[in-house]
Amino acid sequence: GIKPDGSFQDASMNSFNHYAYGSVGEWLYARVAGIDWDEAAPGFRSIRFRPLFDRRIGWCRAAYVAPTGRVASAWEMDGNEVRWRVTVPANCTGVVELPCAADRIALDGAPLDAEAIAMPGFAEACRFAIPSGDSTLIVRLA
Repeated sequence: GIKPDGSFQDASMNSFNHYAYGSVGEWLYARVAGIDWDEAAPGFRSIRFRPLFDRRIGWCRAAYVAPTGRVASAWEMDGNEVRWRVTVPANCTGVVELPCAADRIALDGAPLDAEAIAMPGFAEACRFAIPSGDSTLIVRLA
């Protein structure tokens, strides 16, 4: 805290890492970049990627060093298309959940087969696994 004379209390009692700022950071990673932990696989052996692409933002780049290695998500919008690069650490898997039908997604240049799921607020959504390493997805938005 700050003393009446404007100086700081003992440095061991001060922190400028306030929770309010941490919650903004968590929202940016989990919702904008889409990097989140998979409740079904503790220890970051499976990473869930669930970004909500937004034209008002236009692009996002984020990375996190988990105990298992580097996790990254970088996407950029171009009209109705999103180019998204994802990094999953070695010996881990990625689980992708997107608010669109699987036929609107290409993974490393190939169409994919994905499970249809329910996602509140969206007419269509899908889930699929991606391997460790770098993957590039092209997502065509409605």
